[in-house]
Amino acid sequence: MGWRLMNRKIVSALTAVGVGTVIAVGGAVMPAQAATAATWDPYCQAHVYDGVPWDTYLSRTAQCRIQGGPARMTAQVYTYTGPIDGVMGSNSWKGLQAYLKAHYGYGGPVDGVPGTNTYKAMQTWGRAGGYTGLIDGVMGPNSWAGFNGAVRMAFFND
Repeated sequence: MGWRLMNRKIVSALTAVGVGTVIAVGGAVMPAQAATAATWDPYCQAHVYDGVPWDTYLSRTAQCRIQGGPARMTAQVYTYTGPIDGVMGSNSWKGLQAYLKAHYGYGGPVDGVPGTNTYKAMQTWGRAGGYTGLIDGVMGPNSWAGFNGAVRMAFFND
């Protein structure tokens, strides 16, 4: 059984019963998903762990990962509790902004409207995913690629 498929089945099984906050699989440690498997829509269930390459913009697969990862993982200010459907609405953005505020220096309001401050925090986090450009709040292809990579590494171990 491939690593991603095994990882997907283990994480899905454990999160469906709400076990723990950290899962160790084959020596790798990753946060448990805050959402149960039942809250992931069919598209997200099929694509979030399948190794689909990230686009250089906010693809639907990327949005699934944001909704199921950082937007759900913040106990401070606001936590996204909506469906994991791969469509970023204001509540998804609020969850991400709350996560960025808690971990990556986002200083703007948690209002669900992404702007320069949201994007600067995304670029800051994106450094962990390989972004090397300016922290200027303008999301270009390299900013998206770095941010998307950072989310994948932090929450989905791929």
